[in-house]
Amino acid sequence: MLRVLEKENFEKLKDAGEGYIVITDKPNNTTKLHQVGCRYVDIKSFTKKVVENHEENGSYYWFKDKKDAVSETNADECLVCKG
Repeated sequence: MLRVLEKENFEKLKDAGEGYIVITDKPNNTTKLHQVGCRYVDIKSFTKKVVENHEENGSYYWFKDKKDAVSETNADECLVCKG
């Protein structure tokens, strides 16, 4: 697991196109698993949640393996990309 805190790291992970992103959302009490290439894993949302709001409302985590992501975070799969 890698906690993603900087735009540069986020963009590198997106560009590499491998692995999974888990996004936590504190206000909605949700944890979603996405494929890195999912349209819901975007720089605008990342910047707002992590950079501008300092993870006040949630965080982004990268995992190489889907099974590890689910077991460590109990995330629900995204309905669009099927995590």
